[in-house]
Amino acid sequence: MEFITTYFKELASVIVPLLTWFLNSRLLPRARLVQGIRHASTLILDEPTLSENGEIVAPRKVVNIAQISFANTGTQPARDVQITFNWKPQHLNISPQRDFNVKSAPDDRFTVLLGTLPPRDFVVIDLLTVNGALPAITSARCDECAASEIPLSPQEVYPKWKIALVLTLMLIGIGTSVYAAITLLQFISVTAS
Repeated sequence: MEFITTYFKELASVIVPLLTWFLNSRLLPRARLVQGIRHASTLILDEPTLSENGEIVAPRKVVNIAQISFANTGTQPARDVQITFNWKPQHLNISPQRDFNVKSAPDDRFTVLLGTLPPRDFVVIDLLTVNGALPAITSARCDECAASEIPLSPQEVYPKWKIALVLTLMLIGIGTSVYAAITLLQFISVTAS
């Protein structure tokens, strides 16, 4: 305790700039692109796979399905969003409906160009492949950042009164913590004098 009272000004001169830097780096408006797999499954259909001549190649069809979600969780628009796959998927659907462009690289990489993704907006890409593997995503990025992968899972939707109660209790806790910190600082400054 004597250390804190002796070097209080020096500690404050180090802590305040670090706290200011931390808050500025977290609270400045920026785009933040995230991606996650919402759902992926494999279906086996009891329908034969036929060759071009009509001969049965395989007794069943294997259908691979995946839904990949991309969201801009930041406070600024994500410009020139590009999602690159290892190869072109057999079937691709983007929802909600929006304009997009595609391009293929010389090494057969397949890129979906989405344009701008506004803040707090998302897009879902559905992939479907019959008797083949789904392409992996090699990169997802925008002009401002690269997408970070997050795990997604179904979540219970709570009633609004429960959410309001939890928020109220958290605000009371924050207020109590700030009051306790100010009281502690006043106590330290009084005892240091």
